[in-house]
Amino acid sequence: MLSEIIEATEAQSSALALLISRVSGKNFSEEKDPFNKTGYIKRPYTLQDLINEIGIVLRSKKNKEEGDAEQAGDISSVTFRPLRRKLTMLQRTGVFDAPTVSSINAKALLKSGKVSVFDVSQIGDIEKNLLIATLLTKIYDAKKDEVGDIIPILLMIEEAHTFISKDKVDKMRETLAKVKEIARRGRKRWVSLCFISQQPSHLPMEIFELTNTRIVHKVRSEQNLNMLKVTSGNVTDQMWDSLPGFGTGQAILDSTQFKNPMVIQSRLCETKRHFDNPRR
Repeated sequence: MLSEIIEATEAQSSALALLISRVSGKNFSEEKDPFNKTGYIKRPYTLQDLINEIGIVLRSKKNKEEGDAEQAGDISSVTFRPLRRKLTMLQRTGVFDAPTVSSINAKALLKSGKVSVFDVSQIGDIEKNLLIATLLTKIYDAKKDEVGDIIPILLMIEEAHTFISKDKVDKMRETLAKVKEIARRGRKRWVSLCFISQQPSHLPMEIFELTNTRIVHKVRSEQNLNMLKVTSGNVTDQMWDSLPGFGTGQAILDSTQFKNPMVIQSRLCETKRHFDNPRR
């Protein structure tokens, strides 16, 4: 999934797997620990260790004979250089190996009546996709280990088309496979997925196949409207024709829970945020 998010080629993905295998076998240590007999604290490998390992690989290739300089094993040196740039780009996001930040505790999120919001409005698509992929994986794994009373949860992914795009679906098979696994196998663990998008035409067809309830608000774009028509079989032409003129809160509800789709009116959100209407 990481390789797909950084848009690594197949060769670069193989190189990354090789690097992880190499650094996993090394013992990294840092400052001295007076309570440790060895005198050092052992630590897991970091992103910087992977970048450093590429430098070691490239230097070893350079020291070989000219005929072997561009090829060592099955992976060419020209594969490692662009991979190093992509890993360095990841490092600049600042989301890896931050010493003052703990990793996400998925079990702490699985509390009845609790709502957790991850604000990603100030970060780029790469950081956002990394967060979504991490959340999906950790929460699903935590639900599989859940004992006792099963807590129903709903995972809502805003701007879903930036996470899994129709244009990149062929390059994100591993990510899509994880989403499918959670959508299909997560039901018996009371895990539900909700995809929110203002650009449904950019979502791959697989996402529509996973969903059984659609709430469609005002849509004017013909491209987005056509995608919704193709993937929602029971909605009448009259409903689709009225959709561009919908007001605030109006929507088409198409669900397997109801015999026929219907037009609904949802209430305005009651919050403390005051815009043009002080009652909102």
